[in-house]
Amino acid sequence: PIGNQFQIMQCDKLQPVMISRAACTSGTIQQLISDASLGITVAAHSNCQTTLYARTKPLETIHVASSSSSRHPWSVVDMLHLGKTQLNMDGEKEGTTENAVIVAVVLAKDGHEDDHDPLVQVLGTHNEDDDDSSTSSSDEDDSSAEDDEEDGFPPDCVGQVVILLASRTSLLIHTRIPLPSNFQPRVALHPSTYLNKIIIGSGSSHKEPLILVNIKTRKIIHTFSCLPTTKKSSNSSKPYYVTALEQSPAVDTVAVGTSHGMVHLINLRHDVHLFSL
Repeated sequence: PIGNQFQIMQCDKLQPVMISRAACTSGTIQQLISDASLGITVAAHSNCQTTLYARTKPLETIHVASSSSSRHPWSVVDMLHLGKTQLNMDGEKEGTTENAVIVAVVLAKDGHEDDHDPLVQVLGTHNEDDDDSSTSSSDEDDSSAEDDEEDGFPPDCVGQVVILLASRTSLLIHTRIPLPSNFQPRVALHPSTYLNKIIIGSGSSHKEPLILVNIKTRKIIHTFSCLPTTKKSSNSSKPYYVTALEQSPAVDTVAVGTSHGMVHLINLRHDVHLFSL
């Protein structure tokens, strides 16, 4: 990605051979997935908009979450290609179907933690401006809570998965899946052979930093407990969260990188920690 455009590179020569047109949005591109068989690309922008491209031509841009309605806006932290499905067509081709890519967009709410008071406070006489400031802050909190209720999620929901269907002609939101309370996602992975399932790592100090989500039933079907949550070193006081997920050549086995600088190999099926590096 380059700003709100992307370029296609020729790998053997490391030279750009094509660059996309700019999408009708001010947000820069943060995540990209492509499907060569359909000739499409789906790009997620910094303002929580997502654009469908036919090769390098932008076709449609949609909001996957409102980034301006709340004091703590949503942002895209990861995108996954989950395979293809059949999508019913409209208009002249009604009654027929076309191939569509299933895209999982993982969203996290920015700045969800409570604001802390400054270490040094200015002492002065009490005046009406302080009252106005306090009232304004209270109004912002009420507005934020109302925005959360409008999304259909509780106020302590700081993560969600949005499932998109992207075809050669359209991009639409299929469903939304709220994540557990105070679970702020950071990275996601579609494990090999796991149909309709993704694992999501938390980017905050959550007591259970890794979960398995079924995108078809919209349920959290497992919370992993095998990950070591502390490290016996000088880094043990640092916040513990998942920073990377990677599939290994072996089925059911993935590598989990953490903020403590460790890589843990775990077995998903049996929820077992194999070893650490």
